Amino acid sequence: MDVRRKYVFALLAIGMALFLFNLGGRDLWEPDETRYAVLAREMIQSGDWILPHFNGEIYAEKPPLFFWLVNLSTFFLGENSELANRLPSALAGLMTLFVTFLFGEKLFNLRIGFLSAMVLATCILFPQLSRWMMLDSLFTLFLLLSLFCFYLGYEEEGRRRKYYFLASLFMGLGVLTKG
Repeated sequence: MDVRRKYVFALLAIGMALFLFNLGGRDLWEPDETRYAVLAREMIQSGDWILPHFNGEIYAEKPPLFFWLVNLSTFFLGENSELANRLPSALAGLMTLFVTFLFGEKLFNLRIGFLSAMVLATCILFPQLSRWMMLDSLFTLFLLLSLFCFYLGYEEEGRRRKYYFLASLFMGLGVLTKG
């Protein structure tokens, strides 16, 4: 097994342990997790997939993308499940580790990419926030993806338009996540 595969396997194992282990093991915490779960549930009940509602009132503080992902997760894992509600945030945290690895590898080398991802994984708040039903880890993923694609477009002249388009797409998804 080559070194890159070992790094990727180690990242996958550590990331799954940090972000996915016992994800649904506790109740949703007040005030944010419960509010976001109600927003996602009311989106399904009302059929309004564009403008979120909270207790029947319009909730225009957050855009709908995160709640769409929560509803997709609950569709596959079951309604009112803590695991299903938190899964989009946890998967975003896991993907952020891999994008950090790829970005560090592209900027420097394979070892630096791996160490960068490990530094992110061992920061206290990043894994903790990624295990909560919060918008921050998804927004962080989209921000990092837009920066990474912008850098790739800057470096690779032949594919510049493609990477700049992807960077702008991820910026737009970030706006749909956090506003």
